[in-house]
Amino acid sequence: MRALSSIILFILTYFFLVLFAIGLTLVCGYLGYLLVMAYAHWVTFMLGLVLLAIGITVLIFVLKFIFKRTTKTEQLLVEVKATEETELFALIEEIVNEVKTNLPKKVYLSPEVNAGVFYDSLFLSMFLPVKKNLQIGMGILNTHSTEEFKAVLAHEFGHFSQRSMRLSSYVHNANKVLYNMLYDNDKFERTIEVWGDTFSYFKLAGSIASVVIKGMQAILKKVYEILNVNYYALSREMEYHADAVATAVAGSRPVIISLLRMELAETSLNVVYDYHEEKINQGLKPLNLYPQHYFVMNHFAMRRKIEVKNGLPEIDINNIWKTRGSKIVMRNQWATHPDIEDRIRRVKAFGIPGKMGSNDIAVNILVNKEELQERLTSKIFEHHFIYAKAPQLTDFQQFEADFLNQSSEVFFDERYFGYYDDRLPFYKFDQSLLDNAAQLNLTYDDLFNAEGLTEIIEQTVLESDISILEKMELEQPDSITNFDYDGVQYQTEDCANLISFLKEKLEDMKGKIERGDILIFNYFKSLALQLDQIDVWKENSNSFKQVTDATFTCQDAYFNLVNASAFMAVHTKFDEIREKMLLFKETEAVFKRSVKFMLENSIYKAELTKENIIMFEKFLSEDWTYFVNNEYVGDDLDRLTKLLPVFQGIYHAVCFKYKRQFLDYQSSLFPKAVASVSA
Repeated sequence: MRALSSIILFILTYFFLVLFAIGLTLVCGYLGYLLVMAYAHWVTFMLGLVLLAIGITVLIFVLKFIFKRTTKTEQLLVEVKATEETELFALIEEIVNEVKTNLPKKVYLSPEVNAGVFYDSLFLSMFLPVKKNLQIGMGILNTHSTEEFKAVLAHEFGHFSQRSMRLSSYVHNANKVLYNMLYDNDKFERTIEVWGDTFSYFKLAGSIASVVIKGMQAILKKVYEILNVNYYALSREMEYHADAVATAVAGSRPVIISLLRMELAETSLNVVYDYHEEKINQGLKPLNLYPQHYFVMNHFAMRRKIEVKNGLPEIDINNIWKTRGSKIVMRNQWATHPDIEDRIRRVKAFGIPGKMGSNDIAVNILVNKEELQERLTSKIFEHHFIYAKAPQLTDFQQFEADFLNQSSEVFFDERYFGYYDDRLPFYKFDQSLLDNAAQLNLTYDDLFNAEGLTEIIEQTVLESDISILEKMELEQPDSITNFDYDGVQYQTEDCANLISFLKEKLEDMKGKIERGDILIFNYFKSLALQLDQIDVWKENSNSFKQVTDATFTCQDAYFNLVNASAFMAVHTKFDEIREKMLLFKETEAVFKRSVKFMLENSIYKAELTKENIIMFEKFLSEDWTYFVNNEYVGDDLDRLTKLLPVFQGIYHAVCFKYKRQFLDYQSSLFPKAVASVSA
């Protein structure tokens, strides 16, 4: 009812603004006429036109959306029919009968990891009981069991049964009008400027009309907020209801597993897209990207230690924060969907056991599976990728080899259990720790295990969450009034206390992880002693420490300069610029020492191209001024902007190279028993 009331509010408001614009035009025209009649002169005639132009400009503003052309992009959909895909349509009919709703008008396959309901005509759906279409993402068929896919379909047919879906048509069309009047005004404003430059009297009319238009926009912004906040609240309730329908049809477990796996499935498909985007210059494209999608998803599951059952990853609800990278769940009034934890909590509360269904991959219910996958692949690459010439088709084997090769460049020996995928091995040792005798009774399994990996991930998540909460505390966004952290609800004013608690927890976690790092350090020292390689191990450890220390020195110099130059990217008063420029030049002097070190150190120099060397030497030999006579020096700023990412890229590349070399060497020390367990 609130959503419907908001739509009525928009209609009444817009109708009032149209009447106001028409009335203003008539009044302005009449006043202009009276002015000319009272004193017939070219000046009064021009002023009469100005008055009329004010009204006409405002009227055009409220009606201009009617004349806007909408460019329709061809949808990446493939229609499937009951005569072709009998098993899919039998499943659809079974669910329709159970939900007691209507069959879809048409069924389409789309390339993505999604499913949805849509009308052929949003306009007609506002007035007539138009039948809905069902859209099924091949990405879902490719990453769900048949049992889970049934839950997804049941969710969509839950939407079929919702009469409130028709409101989305009204909201969609209302938003088109509101967006046009609030934000899509560049062409309108340029036209007024051109007319004003051509005809000086119209500049006055345009200025007065702009004041009236700004008043209208202030009213419309409030209506826009009321309309969408209420509709999005309804939309979230519609999702809860559709989940309830899905649970009644398929049981709680398949719904929950589907919700948990969706993010991993989407990320995996995006990785496949990114891979092929890099192959455009080579003129290569896949015949069928969906076997690649399935492969990448399971590869990521393996790397993240996610259990794979019946060929599909099964994510534990208690560990979802690991894959998301945060324990914070925002309560955002502008969100169209509820957060996953809330949805799962409600689904669990129904307590409906899962119904025994097929664990086979859902895509296998398609009779023409490969043909449909190839058609969708072809559509994607025709519409989103541009090739200079006819591309050459690649197969799954080539993708697998390339992907595993790239993966091996990013990830490290599996026996490290993912400990160093996103962090450095221990380097904060002194000479005494390096030389002390290693007496260690701990085994490989004591040091590298799931518990240890969870602690490492949690440290990263804690650091990230503290940063998010500090930003939230500082900015106090209106759209967020409360949030959950680790399943507990908080208000935004609780941020300070929660940050303090998390910082204490982070320090404890860091201490625990560092103690584990020292144990691992001594473990490898003891292995080196057993293999008579202690001197080689010490040499490798020292080399890695030196590069790591140098990396952090370079990183500090880089970020200090970036922060010191932040004022250049925003509007700043001249006196303040001159004051900040003094601090910037001091920071630049420190940064130059790091650039000089990079040029002179053989480790870094090996990574520099000829162009890098010329760029760095020019930077060191010249004094770039950046700001002279109350103006920024564009050439100096451009050169610095180009130099900074090159500098950062080099110290990152060198650190990663030595990290890999060090870990590769240490992995050669692992006992053979560990190697056989890993295999």
